Amino acid sequence: MRADAGYSTIKLENDHGAVLAAKAQPKASRRFSMDSPRLAPGRYHVVYRVLSPDGDMLRGRVDFVVDE
Repeated sequence: MRADAGYSTIKLENDHGAVLAAKAQPKASRRFSMDSPRLAPGRYHVVYRVLSPDGDMLRGRVDFVVDE
């Protein structure tokens, strides 16, 4: 499945909901990545939205913790 460009987004948020980095899909592709800023210890979330060529919207969230 290739994600439609423009509608597909990815965000990195801290535990308070502040967006630390964000990116929109630059072109239709099977891969979508984003560089992350240096993260202090704490809880973070990667929030994504992908629109497939057939119109299905997939949303998700990946939670992770950065230790010292």
